[in-house]
Amino acid sequence: MRDYAKSLMFVAFATVPRGHDGSCVVKNYSLSEKHNLDSSCILYCYNFYMELIAVRHVVTPLNEERRINGVVDEEISETGRKQIPGLITQLGMYAFDVIYSSPLKRARETAEPIATHYNVPLRKDERITEINFGSFAGKSWESTVPYFGVNSSGVINTFAYDLRPFGGEFAPETKARVQSFLDDIRKRPESPLVVCHGGILRWIYYLCTCEPAIKIPNASVHRFML
Repeated sequence: MRDYAKSLMFVAFATVPRGHDGSCVVKNYSLSEKHNLDSSCILYCYNFYMELIAVRHVVTPLNEERRINGVVDEEISETGRKQIPGLITQLGMYAFDVIYSSPLKRARETAEPIATHYNVPLRKDERITEINFGSFAGKSWESTVPYFGVNSSGVINTFAYDLRPFGGEFAPETKARVQSFLDDIRKRPESPLVVCHGGILRWIYYLCTCEPAIKIPNASVHRFML
């Protein structure tokens, strides 16, 4: 596995959660190790691995102000627009034939120039919309501390949050929609690129490795094997 702090890219080789309780059965492992695993510790639903390339949208005004985006439908910032050419260049090392994007503007404005450059179809999927933070949206990352003891990223990394008292989302709801999305794309004969959000990428990482992601910067590229 590459040094994530240096490369802003990692490889997570893992099964998607299995079992009646939805719990993960294996943590992340390298490509060279995957054929040597004890079969008793892993449950396969498919007999192949699918590569998933995922991108967090480029910078927005709220990101620059260190405020919670949630489902606020804001456009990308001028800084974000300047990130797109480099992101397009970086994605040239991967093979993908379709892009799935969150319907929120910041994801679409990141995905559209990529789709145009590589001449691939772009599809919106509501299931990869960012986590709804309710009344915390637009407030500082630290605004959750008095209620949860951690900042907004820390709230997500519990994977047990309940934002419903604030008009937001419940962790099992997020998990169900992200898992549904992953299950669906694994069944399709495609090589997908997913453009979404930090919160959704944290869930994808967690569902693949049973561990929280450390940091997911804007415009970062992530590679998973599902």
